[in-house]
Amino acid sequence: MNKKNKKGFDLTEIVGIIVIFGAIILFLFWNVNKTNQERKKEEKYESKRDYLTEQAITWGKDNAEELAYYNTYYLSLNELKENGYIKEDDIADPRDNSTMTGCITIRLNNEKYEYTYVEESCHENQMITTSILEKVNLSNHISKLDPDENIRYVGKNPDNYVNFNNELWRIVGIFNGKVKIVRDDYYNEKIPWNDTNINDWKESSLNKELNENFYSQIDSTSKSYISENSWNL
Repeated sequence: MNKKNKKGFDLTEIVGIIVIFGAIILFLFWNVNKTNQERKKEEKYESKRDYLTEQAITWGKDNAEELAYYNTYYLSLNELKENGYIKEDDIADPRDNSTMTGCITIRLNNEKYEYTYVEESCHENQMITTSILEKVNLSNHISKLDPDENIRYVGKNPDNYVNFNNELWRIVGIFNGKVKIVRDDYYNEKIPWNDTNINDWKESSLNKELNENFYSQIDSTSKSYISENSWNL
C-alpha cells in the first residue's frame, strides 16, 4: 500500500494524541486547583483580618477610658494576644503559616474611632509614642486637676524621664492629646533673647537658634515624633 494514500491515524499516533491531550487536561486541572486553593487561602486570610479587627473593636470598648487620650492608637497583634483577646493560632497566616505581624490603627474621626488592619507592623516611632502615653497613664504622679482636664505630672521628682534624640527629657503631661516634654539639661545658657535690641520673637536670636541650629541636629526618628516643627512664644 502506498503510504502517501494512507487515511486516518495509526495506533502510535493515536496514543501520542491521547498523551498530549492528557497532559493538557492535567496541566489545566493543576492550575485550576492551585488557583482555587490560593483563592480559599486569601478568603481565610481576609476572614482572619476581619476577626482581628473585631477583636480590636472589643478591646477599644473595654479600654475606652485609655483610648480617649489618643487621636490615633496603634494596636499590635501582640498586645491583643497578651491581653487575652486573641490566641496564637489567630495570628497564623493561612497563606503560608507564618506569623502575622500587622497593625490595627485606631483613628478618631468625627468623634468616632475607625479601626483599620494594615499589613505593616506598628512602626517603631508609633510604638514609642504609645509607650510614652502609657507611661503617663500608669504613673502615680499625675494629676487631672488642670482647668482644661489635661494630664500633668505632679509631686517631687516624679518618674517622667524619657529618651528623646538620644538625650534625657522629662514629660510635662498630655495636652489636647499631645505629649509635651522638656529637656532635662539646659541647651545653651549663653544664647541671648535678642542681640538686636528688638523685642520681636520672629527676629530673636533664640528663635533662630532653636528653629534652625537645634532643630537641624535632631535625628530623623525623633523629628517624626514632633507634631509642630517650630518653637513659638
